Amino acid sequence: QPRKKRAKIVSACGECRRKKTKCNGEQPCRSCEKSGVPCIYPSASQNHGDDKRSTLNKVALEAIEERLKTIEDMLRVILQSAQHSSTDLDPTIVQQLPSIHNLSAPSAY
Repeated sequence: QPRKKRAKIVSACGECRRKKTKCNGEQPCRSCEKSGVPCIYPSASQNHGDDKRSTLNKVALEAIEERLKTIEDMLRVILQSAQHSSTDLDPTIVQQLPSIHNLSAPSAY
């Protein structure tokens, strides 16, 4: 009796492509389910290499922007507390720190 051929998966999910692992084509796929990450399959309009990269790059950029916002907020709190209680920090150092208005870059949106 001949062996059954494994069904060919037309398109692996984004995470399996990124990790270069085997995707079983389910929703969510076994690899994403095991890793606990979102399982997102590219749509037909995303089948061009540049589009896939730009989608993944956009997700990565959004994650970096969110981390940067968190760090900026933390720094803002530190600077504000330093202005209210100058006994914790050397005043010459506090004066050298940028003002809060100079911390936020203009939004790219």
